[in-house]
Amino acid sequence: MLHALPRDGRLEYAEGLLMGYRGYDAGAVAPAFPFGHGLGYTTWAYEELTVASPAPGPGQDLLLRVRVRNTGPRPGREIVQAYAGRVPVSPGRPVRVLAAFAVAAAGPGEVAEVTLRIPDRVFAAYDEAAGWTWPPGEFAIWAGRSSRDLRLSERVRSG
Repeated sequence: MLHALPRDGRLEYAEGLLMGYRGYDAGAVAPAFPFGHGLGYTTWAYEELTVASPAPGPGQDLLLRVRVRNTGPRPGREIVQAYAGRVPVSPGRPVRVLAAFAVAAAGPGEVAEVTLRIPDRVFAAYDEAAGWTWPPGEFAIWAGRSSRDLRLSERVRSG
């Protein structure tokens, strides 16, 4: 594992894109507290993930709808998180990235639905000569409570 130590007054991040939770995912390391985990006084069931827009591409964000149910005895709020990752994963690229999040609030037994907008650039790659490009390919979309507690998934094609 690489460590960020200052040398000559500079701090180099040799991990590149694989910092934090992205590095744990790439190295198959189980963190004590996954990125995005939270604590609350109720429990949640993730019931449905719906892709609500056409395929993503330049100027075309991806819209998702996620339905959750408060299965606990108290009212609560849940941060619904959406992650996206190219399938298969390219070398040196993250397995998944946090793409969007929204707050759902519901009383005991109630259902809440949130709409998440994943920006088009999540599906892009940067090329120094060409700038941002949208290579065609397949992406997995996950919805869940944290980077490691992903309860629903769908596939989309970009490009």
